[in-house]
Amino acid sequence: MMMEGMNNMMGFGSGLGWIIWILLIGLIILSVRTVIDAQRKPLDRETTFSDGDTSTEVLKQRLARGEISVEEYDHLRQKMMQ
Repeated sequence: MMMEGMNNMMGFGSGLGWIIWILLIGLIILSVRTVIDAQRKPLDRETTFSDGDTSTEVLKQRLARGEISVEEYDHLRQKMMQ
């Protein structure tokens, strides 16, 4: 009899109480998983443009077209890698 009162007070007595607890546990699991996935993902220092080129490829193309010098290319590439 006393245990029934304790269960009802904690929300286990009704069907809605169980649903709330299951949703809460699911939310906690999802949050932990999201944090773990974010930590496992390597930092991507390359920027990908809409046409699929990375920032390094764009720099190489600019160098090939003569828009920037080798010194500018090296300087900009070093800046991107920092």
